[in-house]
Amino acid sequence: MTATGDGSIAAQSAQHYVEELKEKLHKQGVS
Repeated sequence: MTATGDGSIAAQSAQHYVEELKEKLHKQGVS
């Protein structure tokens, strides 16, 4: 696993957070 600076890590973390948030909202029936 290669990480090119904190920016890359932050971007991956943000993307993961958004995906989880979308899944939670979808389960609640909010679109």
